[in-house]
Amino acid sequence: MKVRPIKDYLLLEPEKLPERTAGGLVLPTKTVAPKTIIGKVLAAGRGRVLDSGARSEPEVRVGDRVVIMRHNMLQTFDPLGSEDGLALVPEADVIAVLEDAAAE
Repeated sequence: MKVRPIKDYLLLEPEKLPERTAGGLVLPTKTVAPKTIIGKVLAAGRGRVLDSGARSEPEVRVGDRVVIMRHNMLQTFDPLGSEDGLALVPEADVIAVLEDAAAE
C-alpha cells in the first residue's frame, strides 16, 4: 500500500530512541517519553491551498530530518509494515529542520 499525504501533511518515520547509554545504563523509553520527536520525512503533500486559490510551496522536503512536539503527532499507524509505525503531521507543527553540518 502506498500512502500519499494531502494538503500540507507530512508522512514521518520517527527515529528509534536509544535503549541504553554508552555506559550500558538502560533508558526508560516506555515510561518517560521525550517532549520532542525527530523523524525523517517519507512523503509530503502538495501544500496548503491559500484563500487566493494558489498553493503554498512546502518548506519541508522528502528526506529532511525534522523535529516536532510529541503532543502534535497524530496517531501512528503501520500500513507499510515498519517496526515503529509512521506518523502524519501538518507541516505547521514542524518546529525545526535538522541540517547536516557537513553540507554547509
